[in-house]
Amino acid sequence: MKRTVLTLVSAFLLASPVVAQADPGSCTATPGSGSASNAGTATCPAHAGDFWFRVAVDCYDAYPSGLRFIGVGYGPWKWAGGDTTTTSSVPCNGAVPGSGVAFNGRLEVR
Repeated sequence: MKRTVLTLVSAFLLASPVVAQADPGSCTATPGSGSASNAGTATCPAHAGDFWFRVAVDCYDAYPSGLRFIGVGYGPWKWAGGDTTTTSSVPCNGAVPGSGVAFNGRLEVR
């Protein structure tokens, strides 16, 4: 009887799903503070956790001169618990090709 109970308990523990820990801190977002780019990107390593993430970035237009805020750009929601590195990205598009500028890339998590 003891052996049967021990066998059943062992089988249950081995078959129980492992709860993934969410670790958004292992993810990165660009462009960082004080930097600029033409797009925003958030990247999470494989098995970062059981959560969804996306990039958000402040977009500006440099055409015809100076910088004019045109809105916040959002990348698609991606799941961070996969077996490979996952990326969410979004371009900032200005009035003419190449005039979009991205600042303040940040990770949003749900």
